[in-house]
Amino acid sequence: MRRLVFCLTAAAGLAASASADVVVFNDTFDLENGGAASLNYTGFANWTVGGGTVDLIGNGSFDFYPGNGLYVDLDGSTGDSGLLETTTTFNFLAGITYQLDFELGGSQRGDTNTVTLLVNVGLINELFVLNSADPLALVTRTFTPAVNTSGTISFENMGGDNVGLILDDVVLTELATVIPLPGAGAMGAMGLVLGAIAMRRRGGRMS
Repeated sequence: MRRLVFCLTAAAGLAASASADVVVFNDTFDLENGGAASLNYTGFANWTVGGGTVDLIGNGSFDFYPGNGLYVDLDGSTGDSGLLETTTTFNFLAGITYQLDFELGGSQRGDTNTVTLLVNVGLINELFVLNSADPLALVTRTFTPAVNTSGTISFENMGGDNVGLILDDVVLTELATVIPLPGAGAMGAMGLVLGAIAMRRRGGRMS
């Protein structure tokens, strides 16, 4: 009886399976252009630049945040800020929670800038306003689509004066979910009942 109770209880404990977090997208920008900064850069591996320009800076060149490798100035050196958008269109599943992490910092050159973050279609639409001296800091957003959908991630600096907010370390993660297996409730209930029977029999022998 003890062995049967143990087996049933263990099976009940396994009746809910937790999936692991899955990193869907990760870009530090550090491998761009052979690790060298470049103004008005367009050769991104994972992004397109539209409507203007952005600068790939850092790593010793316009290095406003030393120790962070390369990062992106979202207002390039043409006086026309660009739209940085992922080349990948992501498939987002209904009921699954996704987490978007990125680092955003002030320009460090005396001005205030506004950046629009979009996760299309309609999943995130948010403005970020940072002062020049604001540090490079982690921003985390989560979203859970109501229906299956697809879309890109984009960042766009408003205005155009060659000085924009700094973007680094963009990560998109599909968060773990708990998946109940069929019959989990019945299995757990059976384990409890048999456990109670075993305790009663043990009590009877002791008396």
